[in-house]
Amino acid sequence: MVLYPISLVVLALGIVAIPALSGVTWGPLTAWAMVLLPLPTVVEWTLEHRAKIRYAPTRQIALSALLGVGLGAGFLRYFENRWDPLFWVVALFYSGWCGVFGLFLDVRFRSSEDVPGDDWDPTRAPD
Repeated sequence: MVLYPISLVVLALGIVAIPALSGVTWGPLTAWAMVLLPLPTVVEWTLEHRAKIRYAPTRQIALSALLGVGLGAGFLRYFENRWDPLFWVVALFYSGWCGVFGLFLDVRFRSSEDVPGDDWDPTRAPD
């Protein structure tokens, strides 16, 4: 519940508030934010779907906050230029990476012999 509110706040600040105060141009800052800030979420998502780590709500909230800032930076670039190659490369790479893991490599959907700790229940609170 933090991803989109944070990304919209970053977008609004980037469009209205901050440039009016300081005349900032967003090129390199949005590029780095858009590329680096989603990375911890993608790594966590991958590890969770490979059954290397368990779901943790507090970790997901913290990483979603970082992802929200990166997404807001991406929205800024997209609204400046809808054909921005960096925006589309980042969006397609991260969504493609997660899509491949989600559809083909997710160990949670294999037979129980392949999954370490097959008694794992993602809805159960950690011990």
